[in-house]
Amino acid sequence: MTFTLSQSPYTFDPKTLKVVMHGVEIQATVKEFAGNFPETVDKMRALAEQGVEFKVCNYAREQYGYTLDDFQDFIQVVPSAIVEVVYWQNQGHALMTPQVFFRD
Repeated sequence: MTFTLSQSPYTFDPKTLKVVMHGVEIQATVKEFAGNFPETVDKMRALAEQGVEFKVCNYAREQYGYTLDDFQDFIQVVPSAIVEVVYWQNQGHALMTPQVFFRD
């Protein structure tokens, strides 16, 4: 699977993208559930290979009862999602918060 993050019109370095997860979405990053989210895991892995960083909040990990070994190999567990986001904002990154809308 190939994504063209560094090709026109997206001529930027994929290494500048950080995805910080801290809620139920972290299940998609757990090896045990990979079969439930095959396309998502494949896309995340392809993006990680291009340099996009995927981070999971350690507090959320603990709340859901996962171990560090439960996550895909491209996942970085960080101490706190909010502290991670603030850190990267202070480094000049922008916060984007996606909203999921369901169709009727």
